[in-house]
Amino acid sequence: MVQKKIIWFAIVLASFIYALIVYFLSKQWPTPGPFDEAVRNQLVLILYVAAIGTFIVAFVFPRMMQAKQTAFVASLALFESVAIFGLLAAFLRQDWRLFIAPWILAMIGFATKWPSESAERH
Repeated sequence: MVQKKIIWFAIVLASFIYALIVYFLSKQWPTPGPFDEAVRNQLVLILYVAAIGTFIVAFVFPRMMQAKQTAFVASLALFESVAIFGLLAAFLRQDWRLFIAPWILAMIGFATKWPSESAERH
């Protein structure tokens, strides 16, 4: 149980580091235009669809795995990749706001995977 919590914290911390990177880099980026225009960008839409698809896969794919520890780590890694898609969108469009939605989605996923005693019994 302790090992799972350490893994969970490490991966969640990595996503907070991504947020800090975007925050500090955004100070050097030009002032972003309208948000709705940024979201409608084709590259951003592709990254957002990939993030949503990965979010769904993070719930489905680990259930097919036999080893519970491996399935746990795989789901966390997939949720982390959801945040990374947002990081890519923010970097490529130089707009910090594009990181927020995928990051929140990743945080929701992480919250569902918090290691608990009751989750171990199922």
